[in-house]
Amino acid sequence: MAFSAFVSVGALHFVYAPSAPALGPVGIVLGTLALIAMDRVYGVVRLPAGARPHSSSVVLTGMFVAGVVAVSPVVAGAAGALKLAFYLRRKVACLHRGESFRPVVSALRIGLTYVLPATLLVTGEPGLWWIAFGSVLAGEFIDRCEFYTELSVPTPAGQMAADLARTREASTAPAAASRAA
Repeated sequence: MAFSAFVSVGALHFVYAPSAPALGPVGIVLGTLALIAMDRVYGVVRLPAGARPHSSSVVLTGMFVAGVVAVSPVVAGAAGALKLAFYLRRKVACLHRGESFRPVVSALRIGLTYVLPATLLVTGEPGLWWIAFGSVLAGEFIDRCEFYTELSVPTPAGQMAADLARTREASTAPAAASRAA
């Protein structure tokens, strides 16, 4: 519902923007609500330890991309720094668990999302904005793919197996304790 309202207000804003300045802030609020709703879809999935909050959060990504599109160094920088901190924390957690942090993919993602766009935008050449924007999208695509590979979606069969294992564990623990006594 929030997404439909956002698209509707966005369309109205493009048609009536000069005569209806209130549509801009309303669109921002509705867009943010739509992003929050999208993030909530993934609230039930399991992620590895150290992966929440995730760098591919739709809200953070929306803020970051909006900052890049608006050429707002403050918005893009703040959201990008937060996303990068979450990303690096997640990679460190992978190392602590003894898993590969995919160094080549990680370097490519960081280079495409932050290093190349920042380098291009610092030059001030207007024609380079499209390359920087495409680079940001490619880096965000990599992060989203990593997010999907890390997901552990609960299934009825998996939940039943986990519940059965907990029940067996709980029923054997008192018996083992009484034998030890």
